Amino acid sequence: MSSLGRRVLYPAVYARVIERAFRSKCSAMRKRMPSLSSLKLAEMAVRGGAVFVRQGGTSHAIYERLVSGARYRAPLQMGQKSLDPVYCRRVLKQLLP
Repeated sequence: MSSLGRRVLYPAVYARVIERAFRSKCSAMRKRMPSLSSLKLAEMAVRGGAVFVRQGGTSHAIYERLVSGARYRAPLQMGQKSLDPVYCRRVLKQLLP
């Protein structure tokens, strides 16, 4: 399958796209995303306004974002060197209002 015509976004560029997506619902989630480490995904969530809530004895950390009094939470796998792009997109979508 040819990658001509497809745009691959790298973590630094995708972070800016996500920041804009947190402010307004746009088509940022349809863009291609590279696989990220759990730390980079957590950094992107924090840049978008999410706050670390807790991490119990499990491998998942809970991040939360408050928007207009509504609370959006998403679990995030920690300690992974590479997370699937579909998983990353799904976690970030959970934090969007």
